Amino acid sequence: MNIKAIGVDIDGTILGHGKTMITPVLYDTFLRCKEKDIKLVLVTSRSLKEMEPIDSKLLDLFDYRVCSTGGVIYEKEHCIRKHTLVRKDLETLIQHLDKKNILYSYSKLDGVFYYSRLASPKQEKIYESLFGHGYPVEPLKDNVEVLDFLYFIDEHQVNEVKDYIHDTTELCDFKVHGQVKPLGINKGYGIVEVAKLLNIEPEDFIVFGDGTNDVSMFAAAGKSVAMSNASEIVQQAADEVCPSVDDDGVAYYLNNYLGGVEE
Repeated sequence: MNIKAIGVDIDGTILGHGKTMITPVLYDTFLRCKEKDIKLVLVTSRSLKEMEPIDSKLLDLFDYRVCSTGGVIYEKEHCIRKHTLVRKDLETLIQHLDKKNILYSYSKLDGVFYYSRLASPKQEKIYESLFGHGYPVEPLKDNVEVLDFLYFIDEHQVNEVKDYIHDTTELCDFKVHGQVKPLGINKGYGIVEVAKLLNIEPEDFIVFGDGTNDVSMFAAAGKSVAMSNASEIVQQAADEVCPSVDDDGVAYYLNNYLGGVEE
């Protein structure tokens, strides 16, 4: 396989919990890829705002950033594609979540996440990265374009969302929290769109990921690699499995299995 582009998830794939910079080994590996004119693409559920804590030296490596699970595509920091939800698509779901007192959040095009209410201590503990530094609480107003919509449920509430998904939307399910996206907009869509921008085929991509929302890009790319810290379902969806993020699995794979990347 002639690799022309590499797509990587961020959290749990190239960055471990709480990290803002990749290891020197992975950084040097990415540099060698760039020297061989292999394009680098970030493919993440994070918004551009949520990537601000990441070391700019790392972000500068990437030619494109697919953010918000395919909702927005940036060439560096220039937005070239966007797909948003609109209030009418969420109305029934929001009414149901409010009635059940289920916490949800949404991001507008500014990339900031706004929450329907304060989180419980239990939710703050589970989602420390989201709630650890305070967050704005603001009701979702009419005519506001919504880029991301997240909900936070308990184990016994797993069916409280699925029956309220509009026929123009789809659900990325994470068991106790999930993401509602425009139908067909996912990480796989992001890979396909970036391939068009690069004038290559999606089959020219190798992609790495660890989450359920990475499966769509596994299906789109020519080769897919799951991290060993991924769930069994995610690993089964990939062509191969590499060592965990804590063991520098992406660097290990690229340096040991793709001889064309090595010096």
